[in-house]
Amino acid sequence: MASVDYDDRESIDRTIGMDLSQDALAIPTMISLDDAKHQSRPRIADIFRDYTSLSDILKLHEATVQKRWAMESKVQRLKILLNASPEMAASHRPDYLAFRKETPQQRLSWY
Repeated sequence: MASVDYDDRESIDRTIGMDLSQDALAIPTMISLDDAKHQSRPRIADIFRDYTSLSDILKLHEATVQKRWAMESKVQRLKILLNASPEMAASHRPDYLAFRKETPQQRLSWY
């Protein structure tokens, strides 16, 4: 394993496989409390308006969605979910799935 300089951000990023071409983890600039309140008010209103709209739509179609979902097999449901959200983990516990796939020899090789 390559040595890591924990005082060097780039060394840590390379070790954990971060893409250094993007500045996705840039530290955001601080804004004042008044600016934060001013920016949050319309967003809060949008969230509640959207929640209400989605809730009304769901009330109309919930029984149909549940019935159709129940007719799908577990594999088909997973395929639908991964199609809608590809970044989602394919299993509930990816770490446990990886553990189950390992052989006892692979587990012992960590020590």
